[in-house]
Amino acid sequence: LRHPDGTILIRRNLREARRRLERAVELGDATGMDALATFLSRPGARASDIARAAQLYRRSFRKGYTTAAYNLAITYKNRGRHRDAYRWFQRAHDAGDPSALLQLGLAELYGVGTKRDPVAALAKLRRMARSRIKYWPAATGENVDAMLVLAQAFMEGWLLPRDYDEGRRWLVRAAAWGSETAKAMLAER
Repeated sequence: LRHPDGTILIRRNLREARRRLERAVELGDATGMDALATFLSRPGARASDIARAAQLYRRSFRKGYTTAAYNLAITYKNRGRHRDAYRWFQRAHDAGDPSALLQLGLAELYGVGTKRDPVAALAKLRRMARSRIKYWPAATGENVDAMLVLAQAFMEGWLLPRDYDEGRRWLVRAAAWGSETAKAMLAER
């Protein structure tokens, strides 16, 4: 952490960070459990660290920290455990996390971790794409990602009947949210 004048205020110290997160877990802090789990499940982590991270995410979720369900689902997805990921994305959504809709829709569209169901997938993707959740910057949100998936699916006619006009409408909408990808795709067509 640096001061605006460039002076180092806090040096990076992963050992100290972990020690403090372990203390938060000892005190029963759900946010601390989630943070330590995220630390433990970083790329290249040992299997024992991943197992502990999953346990901490579950504990944090049981304590009411709903983001932990989404984070556990991402951990499972990154490890190729797609059925577990789908189940935890569903829990995250049921607990009130609207961003899980994108992951649920993608899983159902491609049949990864659940059976392929394009009709249900499109309903979820449309709901996510129409959401008014604000991300910073706006173009980085799951709603814009859902718009891009819908645009591509309709324009290519993949897994559903081709509808170029519908796909273009989703691209225009994503571009209005600031998506450079959507702008480039519109410029190509």
